[in-house]
Amino acid sequence: MEGKVENKSDNLIRKLEAYNIETQVGIKYCGDIDFYIEILKISVEVSKEKISSLNKFYGEKDYTNYTIIVHSVKSSAANIGAMKLSDMARLLEKAGKEDDIEYIECNNSSFIKCYMETMQGIEDVLGIDNDSVEICEEEMLLCHNWKEMMARLPDLLEELELDVAETIVSEMLSFKLPEEIHKEVVEIKKCLHRFDVEGAKEKVGLLMR
Repeated sequence: MEGKVENKSDNLIRKLEAYNIETQVGIKYCGDIDFYIEILKISVEVSKEKISSLNKFYGEKDYTNYTIIVHSVKSSAANIGAMKLSDMARLLEKAGKEDDIEYIECNNSSFIKCYMETMQGIEDVLGIDNDSVEICEEEMLLCHNWKEMMARLPDLLEELELDVAETIVSEMLSFKLPEEIHKEVVEIKKCLHRFDVEGAKEKVGLLMR
Protein backbone atom coordinates (compact mmCIF):
# COMPACT_ATOMS: atom_id res chain seq x y z
CA MET A 1 0.00 0.00 0.00
CA GLU A 2 2.77 2.43 0.96
CA GLY A 3 4.63 1.56 -2.22
CA LYS A 4 1.65 2.60 -4.35
CA VAL A 5 1.29 5.94 -2.60
CA GLU A 6 5.00 6.63 -3.02
CA ASN A 7 4.83 5.74 -6.72
CA LYS A 8 1.88 8.07 -7.27
CA SER A 9 3.74 10.88 -5.52
CA ASP A 10 6.84 10.24 -7.61
CA ASN A 11 4.73 10.25 -10.75
CA LEU A 12 3.12 13.54 -9.77
CA ILE A 13 6.50 15.12 -9.03
CA ARG A 14 7.93 13.92 -12.34
CA LYS A 15 5.04 15.45 -14.28
CA LEU A 16 5.27 18.76 -12.45
CA GLU A 17 9.00 18.98 -13.09
CA ALA A 18 8.28 18.72 -16.82
CA TYR A 19 6.77 22.20 -16.46
CA ASN A 20 9.97 23.71 -14.99
CA ILE A 21 8.72 23.34 -11.42
CA GLU A 22 11.34 22.46 -8.83
CA THR A 23 9.06 20.39 -6.64
CA GLN A 24 11.54 19.86 -3.82
CA VAL A 25 11.65 23.63 -3.27
CA GLY A 26 7.86 23.73 -2.95
CA ILE A 27 7.66 20.64 -0.74
CA LYS A 28 10.34 22.05 1.56
CA TYR A 29 8.37 25.28 1.93
CA CYS A 30 5.06 23.48 2.54
CA GLY A 31 6.42 20.78 4.82
CA ASP A 32 4.95 17.79 2.98
CA ILE A 33 3.53 16.86 -0.39
CA ASP A 34 -0.14 16.90 0.66
CA PHE A 35 -0.02 20.53 1.75
CA TYR A 36 2.10 21.35 -1.30
CA ILE A 37 -0.64 20.03 -3.54
CA GLU A 38 -3.20 22.21 -1.79
CA ILE A 39 -0.99 25.28 -2.29
CA LEU A 40 -0.59 24.38 -5.96
CA LYS A 41 -4.37 24.27 -6.34
CA ILE A 42 -4.73 27.69 -4.71
CA SER A 43 -1.94 29.11 -6.90
CA VAL A 44 -3.81 28.04 -10.03
CA GLU A 45 -7.05 29.55 -8.75
CA VAL A 46 -5.44 32.85 -7.72
CA SER A 47 -3.51 33.09 -11.01
CA LYS A 48 -6.66 33.81 -13.00
CA GLU A 49 -7.29 37.04 -11.10
CA LYS A 50 -3.61 38.00 -11.17
CA ILE A 51 -3.31 37.52 -14.93
CA SER A 52 -6.44 39.62 -15.42
CA SER A 53 -4.96 42.36 -13.22
CA LEU A 54 -1.60 42.21 -15.01
CA ASN A 55 -3.28 42.62 -18.39
CA LYS A 56 -5.45 45.45 -17.08
CA PHE A 57 -2.60 47.44 -15.52
CA TYR A 58 -0.28 46.82 -18.48
CA GLY A 59 -2.95 47.96 -20.91
CA GLU A 60 -3.55 51.11 -18.83
CA LYS A 61 0.23 51.70 -18.53
CA ASP A 62 -0.25 51.64 -14.77
CA TYR A 63 3.22 50.29 -14.08
CA THR A 64 3.05 50.99 -10.36
CA ASN A 65 0.21 48.53 -9.75
CA TYR A 66 1.61 46.23 -12.44
CA THR A 67 4.85 45.99 -10.45
CA ILE A 68 2.94 45.19 -7.25
CA ILE A 69 1.24 42.22 -8.93
CA VAL A 70 4.54 41.10 -10.47
CA HIS A 71 6.11 41.11 -7.00
CA SER A 72 3.25 38.93 -5.78
CA VAL A 73 3.79 36.47 -8.64
CA LYS A 74 7.54 36.41 -7.94
CA SER A 75 6.96 35.34 -4.34
CA SER A 76 4.17 32.83 -4.92
CA ALA A 77 5.98 31.23 -7.88
CA ALA A 78 9.14 30.78 -5.81
CA ASN A 79 7.16 29.17 -3.01
CA ILE A 80 5.80 26.45 -5.30
CA GLY A 81 9.16 25.94 -6.99
CA ALA A 82 8.28 27.65 -10.29
CA MET A 83 11.71 29.26 -10.38
CA LYS A 84 11.77 30.20 -14.08
CA LEU A 85 8.51 32.12 -13.66
CA SER A 86 9.73 33.66 -10.41
CA ASP A 87 12.96 34.84 -12.05
CA MET A 88 11.06 36.44 -14.94
CA ALA A 89 8.85 38.23 -12.42
CA ARG A 90 11.91 39.34 -10.43
CA LEU A 91 13.42 41.04 -13.49
CA LEU A 92 10.12 42.71 -14.36
CA GLU A 93 9.76 43.93 -10.77
CA LYS A 94 13.27 45.40 -10.96
CA ALA A 95 12.37 47.11 -14.24
CA GLY A 96 9.18 48.50 -12.72
CA LYS A 97 11.04 49.96 -9.75
CA GLU A 98 13.62 51.53 -12.07
CA ASP A 99 11.00 52.88 -14.52
CA ASP A 100 12.49 50.74 -17.27
CA ILE A 101 9.32 50.72 -19.37
CA GLU A 102 11.13 49.42 -22.44
CA TYR A 103 12.11 46.22 -20.61
CA ILE A 104 8.54 45.71 -19.38
CA GLU A 105 7.11 46.21 -22.87
CA CYS A 106 9.65 43.81 -24.41
CA ASN A 107 9.13 41.05 -21.82
CA ASN A 108 5.52 41.29 -20.62
CA SER A 109 4.16 39.03 -23.34
CA SER A 110 6.63 36.19 -22.70
CA PHE A 111 6.08 36.55 -18.94
CA ILE A 112 2.30 36.24 -19.25
CA LYS A 113 2.72 33.29 -21.60
CA CYS A 114 5.05 31.52 -19.14
CA TYR A 115 2.68 32.26 -16.24
CA MET A 116 -0.33 30.87 -18.12
CA GLU A 117 1.54 27.79 -19.36
CA THR A 118 2.93 27.02 -15.89
CA MET A 119 -0.48 27.28 -14.23
CA GLN A 120 -2.14 25.30 -17.02
CA GLY A 121 0.52 22.64 -16.62
CA ILE A 122 -0.14 22.37 -12.90
CA GLU A 123 -3.87 22.19 -13.54
CA ASP A 124 -3.42 19.44 -16.13
CA VAL A 125 -1.13 17.41 -13.88
CA LEU A 126 -3.44 17.62 -10.90
CA GLY A 127 -6.32 16.58 -13.13
CA ILE A 128 -4.37 13.63 -14.55
CA ASP A 129 -3.41 12.47 -11.07
CA ASN A 130 -6.78 13.19 -9.55
CA ASP A 131 -6.86 10.00 -7.47
CA SER A 132 -3.51 10.73 -5.87
CA VAL A 133 -4.07 14.41 -5.16
CA GLU A 134 -7.59 14.43 -3.79
CA ILE A 135 -7.38 14.93 -0.04
CA CYS A 136 -10.55 14.99 1.97
CA GLU A 137 -11.17 17.90 4.28
CA GLU A 138 -11.11 15.73 7.41
CA GLU A 139 -7.68 14.29 6.51
CA MET A 140 -6.26 17.75 5.90
CA LEU A 141 -7.58 18.99 9.22
CA LEU A 142 -5.97 16.07 11.01
CA CYS A 143 -2.59 16.80 9.40
CA HIS A 144 -2.80 20.59 9.41
CA ASN A 145 -5.30 21.93 11.89
CA TRP A 146 -5.95 25.63 11.80
CA LYS A 147 -3.58 26.41 14.68
CA GLU A 148 -0.72 24.62 12.94
CA MET A 149 -1.37 26.64 9.81
CA MET A 150 -1.80 29.85 11.79
CA ALA A 151 1.58 29.23 13.44
CA ARG A 152 3.23 29.79 10.05
CA LEU A 153 1.95 33.35 9.81
CA PRO A 154 3.98 35.35 12.39
CA ASP A 155 7.31 34.69 10.65
CA LEU A 156 5.81 35.38 7.23
CA LEU A 157 4.35 38.67 8.43
CA GLU A 158 7.64 39.63 10.05
CA GLU A 159 9.42 38.99 6.73
CA LEU A 160 6.65 40.83 4.81
CA GLU A 161 5.88 37.72 2.76
CA LEU A 162 2.27 38.84 2.49
CA ASP A 163 1.46 36.83 -0.62
CA VAL A 164 2.50 33.59 1.05
CA ALA A 165 0.60 34.54 4.19
CA GLU A 166 -2.52 35.22 2.14
CA THR A 167 -2.18 31.85 0.42
CA ILE A 168 -2.20 30.10 3.79
CA VAL A 169 -5.14 32.19 5.01
CA SER A 170 -7.09 31.31 1.84
CA GLU A 171 -6.33 27.64 2.46
CA MET A 172 -7.66 27.94 6.01
CA LEU A 173 -10.89 29.48 4.74
CA SER A 174 -11.47 26.42 2.56
CA PHE A 175 -12.04 24.40 5.74
CA LYS A 176 -15.17 24.33 7.85
CA LEU A 177 -13.81 26.34 10.74
CA PRO A 178 -15.86 27.27 13.81
CA GLU A 179 -17.88 30.37 12.97
CA GLU A 180 -15.97 32.69 15.33
CA ILE A 181 -12.61 31.48 14.01
CA HIS A 182 -13.78 31.82 10.41
CA LYS A 183 -14.77 35.44 11.00
CA GLU A 184 -11.36 36.26 12.49
CA VAL A 185 -9.52 34.58 9.62
CA VAL A 186 -11.58 36.63 7.17
CA GLU A 187 -10.49 39.77 9.06
CA ILE A 188 -6.86 38.70 8.79
CA LYS A 189 -7.29 38.31 5.04
CA LYS A 190 -8.78 41.81 4.85
CA CYS A 191 -5.74 43.16 6.70
CA LEU A 192 -3.45 41.47 4.19
CA HIS A 193 -5.38 43.00 1.29
CA ARG A 194 -4.87 46.43 2.88
CA PHE A 195 -1.19 45.67 3.56
CA ASP A 196 -2.01 46.23 7.24
CA VAL A 197 0.76 44.04 8.63
CA GLU A 198 0.44 45.21 12.23
CA GLY A 199 -3.32 44.62 12.20
CA ALA A 200 -2.79 41.11 10.83
CA LYS A 201 -0.13 40.40 13.47
CA GLU A 202 -2.47 41.50 16.22
CA LYS A 203 -5.34 39.31 15.02
CA VAL A 204 -3.05 36.30 14.55
CA GLY A 205 -1.70 36.79 18.06
CA LEU A 206 -5.19 36.84 19.53
CA LEU A 207 -6.17 33.63 17.75
CA MET A 208 -2.96 31.89 18.80
CA ARG A 209 -3.62 32.47 22.53
